[in-house]
Amino acid sequence: MGQRPARLLGTWSSGRLLLRFVANGTLYVNGKPFGWSAEDSDIVVTDSKGTVNRVRYSLARNQLRLSGSSVGGSFTYERQSAREGAAWRALSTGDFAAAERDFRAAIAAATEPRPMAHAGLVEIGARQGRRNLMQQELAWLRRNYTLAHDQTSAEALLAGLEKSGDAGEVLRTAEQVVAAIPEASGAWTALAWQRFQRADTAAAVAAIARAVALSRTSQIEQVMALQRQAWIVRARDPKLALASLVRAYALGGYANAFTAAVGGDPRAFPRPLLAPVLDSLALPPAQ
Repeated sequence: MGQRPARLLGTWSSGRLLLRFVANGTLYVNGKPFGWSAEDSDIVVTDSKGTVNRVRYSLARNQLRLSGSSVGGSFTYERQSAREGAAWRALSTGDFAAAERDFRAAIAAATEPRPMAHAGLVEIGARQGRRNLMQQELAWLRRNYTLAHDQTSAEALLAGLEKSGDAGEVLRTAEQVVAAIPEASGAWTALAWQRFQRADTAAAVAAIARAVALSRTSQIEQVMALQRQAWIVRARDPKLALASLVRAYALGGYANAFTAAVGGDPRAFPRPLLAPVLDSLALPPAQ
């Protein structure tokens, strides 16, 4: 008989992928509802069509690790305050006022720095054209990275910089981060994309390969790395591009992570992103 352990209840985050376990048996994955229960060391997840997937889980302090073929690897999530989880949900629906209120409340209540909440405020500033808010939060992220100098602070800073549109600072910061913290997969992804945008294809291909290899413990980072790998290598290696794209879409299809990664409707994803890859393979785009 499935149980719903209290220690699983609440919101867990991996980057911008949010899992929210509710005592009534509903699991929200970036807002998308599933059914859930726990049996021994497995979480049993049921989708709206009745498809059942079993995911192995383990808990250590404030970290939840999920693994298995259903999620495409092994991924770690951190427990998140209800207010920060609500903020990301509000941001995903365009409710900027609620998102800002909840991000600020989460920051005020936290006993430790919440760099991704500050990155969320940068995104609000960028999307609303509020330059002062964006610059204020970027200044906080820069100071926090200088003090903490760890992967979380680095990747939150890069997330904020990418939202701000300052490509030059993204490149400079990504180069500094991968030199100082070579295991930072998000930094390698950011570096690869900036190199690709500058037509430095060889450097971009090498950097994105490193990002894919390093991102196996973070589902959202792996989706983003694979999605960008598909674009970067499609002219050189269309088969790898297609494989990367399909793998990213498979991961995102289960956990709705791809929607978070590309910020769009998953139903609109296949044609625009698959078309250039399929064209390079001399195949017709999917209708």
